[in-house]
Amino acid sequence: IDGADNSLIRAMISEPSIRRANRVILVSGDHIFADLIEKLTRAGVHTTVVAQPDALSSKLRRAANQVAYLPTFGASIKNRSNKAVV
Repeated sequence: IDGADNSLIRAMISEPSIRRANRVILVSGDHIFADLIEKLTRAGVHTTVVAQPDALSSKLRRAANQVAYLPTFGASIKNRSNKAVV
């Protein structure tokens, strides 16, 4: 179920440059990333999580140094003809 997420986590853990990073920005609210973000934060990496408010895991929110909220999209999204997309 979380195959792509787990692959990303493994890649980030094994990537040598992640140890030299001073900032990581994650665009996801999924709880599966909470442990990784917590480890990075504890290691001194500034972590920012970007997610929609209603899709952000509370554990992930607490693990990050900073959280940026995406707007919640809905009928206000318009196509090129300026017609609302439902």
